[in-house]
Amino acid sequence: MPTINAYVDFCPGWAIQANSYGIHTSESYVLIDPVASPDKIETNLADKVRMLVSTHGHFDHNLSAEAWLKHRPDISFYMSQADSNMAQDETKNVSALFGMPIIYPEPNKSLVEGQCLTLDKELNLEVFSCPGHSPGSVLLLLKNSHEHIALFTGDVVFQDAIGRTDLPGASQEEMAHSLAKLKNLAKKLNFQPNLPVLSGHGPDTTWATLLQMNPWL
Repeated sequence: MPTINAYVDFCPGWAIQANSYGIHTSESYVLIDPVASPDKIETNLADKVRMLVSTHGHFDHNLSAEAWLKHRPDISFYMSQADSNMAQDETKNVSALFGMPIIYPEPNKSLVEGQCLTLDKELNLEVFSCPGHSPGSVLLLLKNSHEHIALFTGDVVFQDAIGRTDLPGASQEEMAHSLAKLKNLAKKLNFQPNLPVLSGHGPDTTWATLLQMNPWL
């Protein structure tokens, strides 16, 4: 699997081209957006997955949630409560809109604004609520005590675009607020130019390149 940095891998998913990312911790492997299925990940890593963290509830970012819960019934599946009702609703998770209606298991853990998920003794994921593309869209900042390691943006923002706001539950007004929040967070937390920005679709980029290429920022 392609490596983003010492902590993060890009994990191949379905042909629908939503992105999954794997985080190496000292004792486990954490999957951001369960698109990639267990059989698409090296066996030694797949067997270490203890946590799925979804950036939002749309079907294309949760295609393999059921496969993972069958692979490891004790797995923790995190998502914002605001999007959890999409799991069993083909209209809300927009799979019906794209002609491939599916449902997936309901998350068993919730993400909330300001939450910090402890991945191991050093690594944490900080959660920032950023609705607009969906009511429960979040940004996830991977960090340790020394540095910010990567920013997972889901479908809030891509290298040169932002997430759609014409889907059920989406809002242009909320997206505008979320983009302003992202810029304020970058100033407050002093994002470095080379901070990897890993979105739900398209290539990985850096904070500096995102600011240069994305007209919405």
